[in-house]
Amino acid sequence: MAYLGEADGHHYWMVNLDCWVTPDHLSLDEFARHVTRVTRNEARREARAEAQAKEQAAQQRAAKAARAREDELISQARLLDAERRHREEVAWARSVLDDNHGAPTKRRTPTRKVRAAVWERDGGACQGCGSTQLLQFDHIIPLAKGGSNAITNLQLLCDTCNQRKSASI
Repeated sequence: MAYLGEADGHHYWMVNLDCWVTPDHLSLDEFARHVTRVTRNEARREARAEAQAKEQAAQQRAAKAARAREDELISQARLLDAERRHREEVAWARSVLDDNHGAPTKRRTPTRKVRAAVWERDGGACQGCGSTQLLQFDHIIPLAKGGSNAITNLQLLCDTCNQRKSASI
């Protein structure tokens, strides 16, 4: 704190590169206490502002990191979904090719691979009543009426449900 001088009934002081003006009646001790109090309050405000800025920066970094993790999760999910769709399209293409494009099939019995896929898809249970006894592979559209041995044209039915279906066709 440096005294700069007096003019117009005021004292002029230099405190930390700031110019202060005090009334004539304020003593040097009173002014020093006032400046100290003001300086402490300013320091507290600055410390609070700095702490808030650091907290805000930490929150922004955490939000950015969380966003990056979410974006990575989305990317992984998209890759898995693309792979799943590809497998479905390959299965569809195979079923179309197995269908001989609507021509009657030469083979009357579905292949082991097709039967295994139908069994797995239907959970080893009759699609009519849920029974697990006396199961048969049923052509949804019979071969005689243009059906195929494709996975999409086969289902598991128990003996009773299959006979009931045959009687209704």
